[in-house]
Amino acid sequence: MYSLNEYNESILERVDECSLLDMFINAMKHHSDELDSFDHVDDKSIRESAIYIALAGSRSFNLDIETSDQDFTAVRQASINSVLSIDGPKEIVHHLKPDISIYELRHYAKLLLLGNPKQVESLFTTRLCYLSDHWKALLQCRQAILSNVVIDHYYSTIKALVGDVTDIINSREVVDSSVDQSNIKSKPMSAKQQRMVEKNKLQRVLQHQEQRDDEYKLNKRAYHALRLMIEVERLLDNGTPLVWFEDGPERDLLLQVRRGDIDDQQILKLIQPRFQSLEETWTRQRQSPNYHLKDTSDIEKVSNWLVLIRRQSIDSDTSERFTYRPNTTTTTTPQPLMLANQLLQSSGVNGTLLFMSKVGSHLYNLNNNNADDNSSSSIHDWIGIYAAPTDQVVSLFPPPIKVEQMNGVTLSKEWVARDLSTPPKPQPQPTKDITTKGIILYEVSNAIECIMRGNYRLLECFLTEQDKATSDTLYETDAWMAIKEPIRRLITGRHLAQSYWGVGQNEYLKARDTLGMKKLHQGKKKPKGYTLDNVDNIDHSTVTKQQLDEVSINLYFALRLLWQCEKVLDGQSRPSLALEYRDEKRQTLLSLKNQLMSHSIDNIQVLMGSCRLLIESTNDRLEILRVEQRSDHLAGEFKSLFNQWLIKVRKGL
Repeated sequence: MYSLNEYNESILERVDECSLLDMFINAMKHHSDELDSFDHVDDKSIRESAIYIALAGSRSFNLDIETSDQDFTAVRQASINSVLSIDGPKEIVHHLKPDISIYELRHYAKLLLLGNPKQVESLFTTRLCYLSDHWKALLQCRQAILSNVVIDHYYSTIKALVGDVTDIINSREVVDSSVDQSNIKSKPMSAKQQRMVEKNKLQRVLQHQEQRDDEYKLNKRAYHALRLMIEVERLLDNGTPLVWFEDGPERDLLLQVRRGDIDDQQILKLIQPRFQSLEETWTRQRQSPNYHLKDTSDIEKVSNWLVLIRRQSIDSDTSERFTYRPNTTTTTTPQPLMLANQLLQSSGVNGTLLFMSKVGSHLYNLNNNNADDNSSSSIHDWIGIYAAPTDQVVSLFPPPIKVEQMNGVTLSKEWVARDLSTPPKPQPQPTKDITTKGIILYEVSNAIECIMRGNYRLLECFLTEQDKATSDTLYETDAWMAIKEPIRRLITGRHLAQSYWGVGQNEYLKARDTLGMKKLHQGKKKPKGYTLDNVDNIDHSTVTKQQLDEVSINLYFALRLLWQCEKVLDGQSRPSLALEYRDEKRQTLLSLKNQLMSHSIDNIQVLMGSCRLLIESTNDRLEILRVEQRSDHLAGEFKSLFNQWLIKVRKGL
């Protein structure tokens, strides 16, 4: 039995399906600590996850020499729970000695569609390999992969290799190892001279080593460049990549180059004209109306293949599913569901609504006695969370991450066009959703990410009270109710308080900047002339009415959020979002919101001072919580709760 802990140039004496599967199982077990908790590492599960395993490198091409070791490549199917989880599966498991690269299914598919030579060659490998039924299904559409994208990737790789070979040959220096030491030996040497001699000896040793390394790099790069050029020539001639070289002139030439039997100038004469000819041939063929290769690979076929494998895993899972029905007895379509579906449909986005609530002034009882609710011209603020179809989530076309009534659709960073074209430039988006108007719908994965980062508006979704709402203002499904209470218990502490405090402080600092006030300095060391007496001073002569209006809105958000922060710090497990009608804080906030206080700069100055003191006092209390509730522990608890829930949500759609 071989050991993956020790280096062996050839770990398999015989390469067949059984030995490849055994090696794959051992490799996955060896790296089990790199996998997530959803991946099973028992022999049966690992064996079933194997999609493709093969000998790689020079031995797989029948181009190995005496010093060639064994390289292997494999493709695996991660467990469906890992695929549907927050972080997703590990994309590559890589063992260094011997070289074993194991690609997760989706990552392999992406590399394949980018035209990576190693991945393309695997589709035409039939010797020394293990092929699962899933892999054999992919082979049915391998011709659809061959395209200009593949040629371009091959071409770029060849160009880099030819450049490296040329640079090595041009920069090579002959090391003179026959320096006459007789004069040095015949004379007594000082300690300094002895050190110089030893240093020169070391330099010569290093130069020899560098020369040997260059020789190895030169031969290997020239061999790879020539082999890939042969493959591209075949592709341009309507053939397929050559992944096994039978005895003959081509194989003999490649082995000569690989062994270093050809001198530098011969190598240059061999690869440079051939590369130039290849460039000219490709350019000429692309301009021909009869050119046989498409511009892009058929991403649709590969994506469908990937989705089919994932769907089979989901359908074979018998765990309980959500119904996604609303938690209400109404017989008519709830208004939130109707609004969300209208926005999704008009934006060309598919999804199932999990939660939606009216937010903003309505939620905080700061809507001017409901005047805005009665106004037909008013745009109401809503936040919703929806789940994209799971088949789209696991495909090569990830769904949008957010749909907004005012700002349109936000694409995933992984977004891929169906023709592999360059994605459009994203529209400028507000860094915070604090003042965004209208309906905002978050795809559930993006919502979880924002919640874990501390988006207070999404965090407040867990604080909405069903008994204080109607079907016209709140929509909750069984899926949402399953996660609402566990997350509410988790957020009503440091996480929510820190979110309120951070955004509140930011709004306050924006107000200071607008008013041209002195910069606040934290810590004990203060600049000269800096005192608490003048830190809140405002130069009345330079402030305009427009600036005071802006500051009023900044203070409206800052004070409301900081007062909410106080509630959380006071230990309220269910801090009320709505302010009582007679609450003085409500009257202050309404005055700021309606910019009634911007007529009085003195009132603004007083509120700026109060806001600063509130920031300082709440920060002191937060410091205690930062010690008691570590952020890494909170992140772990969030991920644990959300992972199980998200997987269940995805499996039912």
